[in-house]
Amino acid sequence: MPTWKGVNMRHQSSSGAGRRSRGGVAAAALVGMILAGGTVASPAWADQSQTDSSATTRMSADQPQPLLGYDFSALAPGAKEANNTVSDSPFGPARILDADGQPTGAVKTDDALLFDGSTYVKLPDDILSGRASATVSIRVRNDRFNASNPWTYLWSLGGTGQQAVGSWTASTHTSLYTSITSKANGQGETYLPASKNLPDDRFSTLTATIDGKSNMVRLYINGLQVAEGKATVNPAAFGDHHHNVIGQSRYPGIGDALFHGAVQSFAVYPQALDADQIVATLPSEDLGDLIDQQATSLAVPAAVDGDFNLPVSTTVASVGWTSSAPGTVSVNAATGRAHVVPGKRDVPVTLTARLQANKVSRSSRDVKAIQQDYRLIVRGTSKDGQNAYSRVSVHDPSVVKAGGRYYIFGSHRAWARSTDLKHWEPFTNNLSRDYQRILDPIWKAWPKQSSNPDVTGNMWAPEVYYNATMKKWCMYLSLNG
Repeated sequence: MPTWKGVNMRHQSSSGAGRRSRGGVAAAALVGMILAGGTVASPAWADQSQTDSSATTRMSADQPQPLLGYDFSALAPGAKEANNTVSDSPFGPARILDADGQPTGAVKTDDALLFDGSTYVKLPDDILSGRASATVSIRVRNDRFNASNPWTYLWSLGGTGQQAVGSWTASTHTSLYTSITSKANGQGETYLPASKNLPDDRFSTLTATIDGKSNMVRLYINGLQVAEGKATVNPAAFGDHHHNVIGQSRYPGIGDALFHGAVQSFAVYPQALDADQIVATLPSEDLGDLIDQQATSLAVPAAVDGDFNLPVSTTVASVGWTSSAPGTVSVNAATGRAHVVPGKRDVPVTLTARLQANKVSRSSRDVKAIQQDYRLIVRGTSKDGQNAYSRVSVHDPSVVKAGGRYYIFGSHRAWARSTDLKHWEPFTNNLSRDYQRILDPIWKAWPKQSSNPDVTGNMWAPEVYYNATMKKWCMYLSLNG
C-alpha cells in the first residue's frame, strides 16, 4: 500500500441558497485524442521512491503533504477499513459502514471502492478543526443515480446539518456544486455551482479548495477550474468536526440517499493548493484530460491575411505546430510566429497542434502527446494586391454565425459573409433573386396606401433564426405600407 510522504517532485457563489432549491448546470464534454498510460491511477501523493529524479525535482520545493490520504484502489475486498498512509499523520483509518452505521466489508469495482447506496465511509474526527484553509481531493466516478433521485452527497466535513454548527460539502445532485456554512440549512450558506458535472463513465479528480485569508472557494475537475466564489465562512468557524464522511448526507437520517458511484482515493491538505500544485497531484489519465481540454481551446484565428502568433505552451504542456500548406502558412517552432503568404484566392489551411506534457508531476512521463486540428482561411487578394471585399454596406443588419462563418443580412436585399468580421464578400440566396414571388401573396393581402405599392421599399428589420422543426435557416421580415 502506498505511503504518503513529503512528495519530492490552477461562477459566482450565491449566499442563502436553501438546501432544497438548488439548480443544476449541464456541460458539454470536450473530446480529443488522449492516450494515457496505466489502468489503475494510484494517488499522485503516493510513495515516490521509484520515481526518477528528473520528473520530481520541479515539485520538491513547494508540493505540500496531505493531512491524510486513503488509497481505496489498494483496498482488499471485504476489508472494513482503509489505512491512512500519510507518514507521520495523527489521523487513523477510515471505516467502511453500512446504511445503519455498522461496519461492513468493502466491495471493489474497477480498482475502486464501490458506493452502491448501501455503504459510506466514516473519516476520522477533527480533520479541519482549527483550520481556515484546506484542500479536498477525491478521485471518483459519478453515477446517474445522483442526478435526479433522492438527494446525495459526495463528501461532507464538519458537523451535521441538524446541528447547524457548520459544514463543507460537495455533491453531484442535479449537477456538481459545493457549499459551506457555519449555521443552519440556508442560513449564511455559500452555494457554489460548477460549470460542468463529474462524468459518470470514467474516473476524474475533483479538487475543492478554500483559502482562509480571502475565503475564496474553488472547484477543479482534473485541474481545470470549474467554479470560484467567496464564502462567508471557513472551516475554522465550524462548531463541530465529528461528521466527516464520504458518501453520506450532510443531513443523516432524514431521507437522503447514500452516494452512488466509485472512489479510488481521497486526501485532505491543510492549505489551499494553487493551480500548479493541484496539477502535480493528478494521475496520468487526468493530466491527459486537462491537456486535451487545453488543446481544444488554443487561440487560433479563423481567417488571416497577414502574419500572426500561435501559442507554444500551455500551463502544463508544450505546443508544436505543423501546417498542411507550409508554402502558405509556416510556423516558427521556437516563437510560434506564423508567416502568411496570401494568394489571389482564399486558401484553406489546417494547422495541427501537438501538445506534450511538461514535467509538472511524476505522472507527466506517462501522458502521450495529444493532437488537435485547427482550420483557417488565408484570405485572397485582388489583382491590385489589396484585400478583396473589405467593405459591404448592409442596412438594418442581422448577424448569425454558422459553420465557422459570419453571415450578415440587411434590408434592401443586401447579404454578405465573413470569417473574421472584417473582410466581407457578397453572396446570393433565394430572397436575393425572387423576393417578389416569395413575398407577393403576403404583400397583396396587406392593407396599404395606393401611393406605396411596391414591396421592394417595404421590407424591414430582417431576423435570421435556425428553425429546428424545418431544419433550415429562416429569415423573418417586417412588411409595411
